[in-house]
Amino acid sequence: MMKDFAEGNMDGQTFKRKLLDQRMDDLEEDNKNIPLRELQI
Repeated sequence: MMKDFAEGNMDGQTFKRKLLDQRMDDLEEDNKNIPLRELQI
């Protein structure tokens, strides 16, 4: 995903959305709270 973004194959909004989805998935797996400031990309 980072590679696609770096090479311009993904726009900023799509990248943010995927990153956020990934963090939400991680959050559900770990059942931990991610500080809100980390989600403000």
